[in-house]
Amino acid sequence: MENVDNFILCFQTWFSLPNTRTLLGLTGSLHSRRKLTFFIQSPFLSRPLRCRQSHYSRTLVTAEWKPEGLMRTIVEEKWKEVEELENSLAARKDGPLSLRLQYFAEQHHPQLVKKLKSNRGKLKVVGDVKRTTYGTKPRQKLDIADIINPRKTAQTWVENGVDAISVSVDYLVYSGTFFDLKEIVELVKTLDSDCSIPIICKDLVVHPLQVAAAKEAGADAVLLIAAACLSDLPELLNAATIVGLDAIVECHKDWECEYAMEHGATILLLSNRNRVDGEIYMGTAERLKGIVPNFVATIAGGGIETKEEAFSIQDAGFDAVIIGRSLFRPSGMQLVHSIQQRIIKEYLPGFF
Repeated sequence: MENVDNFILCFQTWFSLPNTRTLLGLTGSLHSRRKLTFFIQSPFLSRPLRCRQSHYSRTLVTAEWKPEGLMRTIVEEKWKEVEELENSLAARKDGPLSLRLQYFAEQHHPQLVKKLKSNRGKLKVVGDVKRTTYGTKPRQKLDIADIINPRKTAQTWVENGVDAISVSVDYLVYSGTFFDLKEIVELVKTLDSDCSIPIICKDLVVHPLQVAAAKEAGADAVLLIAAACLSDLPELLNAATIVGLDAIVECHKDWECEYAMEHGATILLLSNRNRVDGEIYMGTAERLKGIVPNFVATIAGGGIETKEEAFSIQDAGFDAVIIGRSLFRPSGMQLVHSIQQRIIKEYLPGFF
């Protein structure tokens, strides 16, 4: 197969886009640097859909890619945590984390995708719970908010209409813990009987056990940062599917977006922040939005702090914006209200 310059795979399918993770996982598993062209034929499509795999193949990324800049040091530290997790009782073959990865979840309700694609024309707000973040120098921490009671923070946000909450559980960078996540999950379930407010576990994920830990703690979705885990992204996406979590892939570069979508990512966080140097490059998210199909849910993030910046994101066609620092200011809830009151009547219809 590898000696063939170009070949075509025809699939007679009965699935509805964007549920293409299995199909794209199949194409990604072919260890070939050749370009792959295939056609999707489905009763849901008016004509066969012609797709071409980009030149950023799985083999190339796996063989040559490594975290760069600030991410390299942070990921090395994270792997030390993972080694401790692998040696824990929860990771034993009969432990709760391993068992979650061995069997498909009985039910998977894609709460986050449904939330993002509902009420089209209205920009959703994702609140980002984190105490610190990293700066532009190695091991530099920048203060975001002094969160003493995460439950109280989440309660204020829920009562003021925040659509989803991202909870940082990484201590090295964000000064967060899984205790924060469990506390917020418990509170939201109490306040929201319909469970319509998705909770996202934000960690520097490099191993499937971390995905299982997010599910065990009650999260609805998990964040996968491409700059930290690109070579393992297909495996991590599959792990999220197995345990029953929505997976968000954070991207800062166009080829990260392409690679993520090749392997079935249906939610992308397009970030202005370059994880390699820690700098914010405003306008990056809007530029990347142009290469993402409309059926893929998109969140914009990285340095977005004002309603004008959020409106620009909305005009670019994003489904949601993630905001951290600004929500902890006295005017934070007014910012949420201003964003949610603006509705664009004309928009490109998606698949939801």
